[in-house]
Amino acid sequence: VVLVVSLILSGCAGPQRTESPYELGSGHSGLSVADSRHDITLEQIRSHVQNMTAVLVDARTPQQFESGHLRGAINVPAGQIEAFVGQIEDNVSAGELIIIYCESASCGSGIMVYEDLATKGYTNMRVFSPGWQMLASAKDLQ
Repeated sequence: VVLVVSLILSGCAGPQRTESPYELGSGHSGLSVADSRHDITLEQIRSHVQNMTAVLVDARTPQQFESGHLRGAINVPAGQIEAFVGQIEDNVSAGELIIIYCESASCGSGIMVYEDLATKGYTNMRVFSPGWQMLASAKDLQ
């Protein structure tokens, strides 16, 4: 995995993930390890929100979170995870499904939160790469 730090004009600062030709999986249903964390669709998110079967983590800034977020989401901004991670540690078991999103596909904050939570023992996580830019149009999820 190659990480490059850059500032995104959308207000999302964090590492940006770039694809490497060397990441193609070996025997994992055609998915590389990096791909496995992104295998969730808007319809699957809709189902989890409606059935309350996942923890939703918004990796954007508190200001972005306040301007709109998924119903029931917890704000855990990338770069400030230590100040906010208690919300997860107190209420989420290590095996529970966690869906993470940030501003957009070009935002690396979701990956940062994913990696930080992985170091704390959380294993059942997905990053919704299109992020809030796509989720904002799903009014039934807010």
